[in-house]
Amino acid sequence: MDEIHEKVRAKADVWHERLEAWKASGMSMRSFCRREGIGLNGLRYWKQKLEDDQGRGSLVRVAVKTAELLPTIEVLIRGRYTVRVPAGFGVEELARLIGVLEALK
Repeated sequence: MDEIHEKVRAKADVWHERLEAWKASGMSMRSFCRREGIGLNGLRYWKQKLEDDQGRGSLVRVAVKTAELLPTIEVLIRGRYTVRVPAGFGVEELARLIGVLEALK
């Protein structure tokens, strides 16, 4: 399943780049497609698809961080703020952060 999503994402990236190049060219779609040797219907399809997907929030690139897999320390401050820091986070930095949060009203 991930391989399929990667292929779709790669294809969408290629068409996104083509659409950006078309917009920057100032040319009509037809002229741009003729010059680039790509199908007009393909450019129209991907223009619509990518615009629709932006509105729905799909096909969005997300950076996945592995920090959640590391051991963490969680501090609840006056029942208002929860601070999660990775194990090994600097004591001075944490104390400074807690001081700032405690000073907030």
